[in-house]
Amino acid sequence: MTTRRQLFSDVSVIARVKTGSDHRMVRGTLNLNVKLERSRLMKSTLRPPRALIQSPETFQLELQNRFQCLEDCNEVDDLNDKLVETVHAVGAKFCKTRRRRTQKLSDHTLNLMAVRREMKLHSSTDLTAYRQLNRQISKCMRRDLRKFNTARIEEAIERNQGSKVFSRDLSARKRQLSKLKTECGIIVSGAPEILSEIERFYGQLYVIVGAALKCE
Repeated sequence: MTTRRQLFSDVSVIARVKTGSDHRMVRGTLNLNVKLERSRLMKSTLRPPRALIQSPETFQLELQNRFQCLEDCNEVDDLNDKLVETVHAVGAKFCKTRRRRTQKLSDHTLNLMAVRREMKLHSSTDLTAYRQLNRQISKCMRRDLRKFNTARIEEAIERNQGSKVFSRDLSARKRQLSKLKTECGIIVSGAPEILSEIERFYGQLYVIVGAALKCE
């Protein structure tokens, strides 16, 4: 029902009620802050906060001057188009751009995911095709993520940075390695030893690949 555990409390099963199957009724207390949820729904995400506006006074002045030039417009559609164009032009000039998320998946994988969203499961043939597409998307995602991680590590090595840099970039909010077998066959479990072995492996791999490209 929700991904936030704090919304429900005192959850228990009512075994005395017979539903005619193995299902049971569940009761609990719903803790919902109506004012907070309403403020989240009413808050506009299109209007930038004042902290993101560079020179708010100049921004207001130029916006006011632009709006004064629109007084001659009589058509509603024309006035709406010019208002939107004016707000976009002035906003792009004075508002800071928000940081965008790094795209890790390729366009091919994203297109496959779009096709999966549009699929309709009406028969067993559609279900079989859906499962095959799921397997293909999983393979493409693993390939894209591996390629992205390798590129980030190579970039960190080219900048002459250590293992802490790509450790912070690649291991944040993800499952981390607990054990790793070294080149000598020794299993290490400490975080510094694992990072050192990963840095040595990718550094050696990058040197070999670079040497092979120079020979070609």
